Amino acid sequence: MAIKRKGIFYTELQHGLIATKDIFYVFPEVTKSIIHKALFADRILVFGEYWKSVLEKGVEYSSEKIEKIGYYLYDDFNGFDEIKDSINKFADGKKIILITTQTSLHDYFATYIKWLANDINTNKLPYKIIVKNHPLEKPEHYKVLEGIANVKIMNCPLPLLFKQSSLHISIYSTTLFDGVRYGITGYALDVAQCSDYVNELVASGVAKKIGLNQNPTSLEAISSSLDGQYFYEQFENSVGIL
Repeated sequence: MAIKRKGIFYTELQHGLIATKDIFYVFPEVTKSIIHKALFADRILVFGEYWKSVLEKGVEYSSEKIEKIGYYLYDDFNGFDEIKDSINKFADGKKIILITTQTSLHDYFATYIKWLANDINTNKLPYKIIVKNHPLEKPEHYKVLEGIANVKIMNCPLPLLFKQSSLHISIYSTTLFDGVRYGITGYALDVAQCSDYVNELVASGVAKKIGLNQNPTSLEAISSSLDGQYFYEQFENSVGIL
């Protein structure tokens, strides 16, 4: 508000999910006459063409105010050899299923993780589970997973976990899009209260929908021709923000 009152040009950087089912973006035509009163920036820089195409369905940012900047986040892997060793020691020659959780959905995740861990153990499958919690989640929500031998919670850099994983599961997290950058197969849990988000994400092609009592290792492998650049272009400072 202060920036708007001062007439200062300002830019928003995409920092997470942009979906037509969300309340933060893609405002309907009926709001067009009052959208100028909202606190949207003068322009928004997005990761790639996919996100631009989603935003263009709303009235808050016209096409000329949406620019593609690419994946501008800095991933530094220096000094993380110890984490890699920890993952490899836990894996003990088995493949890793990465599960990235989301806020307010811990009951679904905890229940599913316990079921999946038991299914893997019962059927003697060559997989183990690493859980990456959302930064805003309370650790106590996942205390029920303590003591499960083939489950490990690791809150270390996500790109590092992707590099060490074979499969990825979430519900509708942006991390399912992130997995495309690493060529990792993604699955979206079919949680009824999130079905609108899940369906839109599945329609984008970055994940396949699975039930809360389904093991992704028993499903036919996803063959995808997705171009990661469609979601996350190479970072270019051509828009002059630095």
